[in-house]
Amino acid sequence: MQLHRISYSSRAVVEDPFKWAYTLEDHGYTGWEIVQEGSQCLNSKNIQNLKNISETTDLELTLHLPSRI
Repeated sequence: MQLHRISYSSRAVVEDPFKWAYTLEDHGYTGWEIVQEGSQCLNSKNIQNLKNISETTDLELTLHLPSRI
């Protein structure tokens, strides 16, 4: 098995996940899955943070939308 596209996802990893995301490529990750909960909820500030990450890294960004059944 060849692992060449590995993303990272964690809702409670650090206090400022958007600042922390800039270190993911240094650890060998190619993407970040944002979790629509807690400090990662999409709001105008976080959307701007995501745009900055998208423009300044090669990370593939995805969004996990937990189900509230």
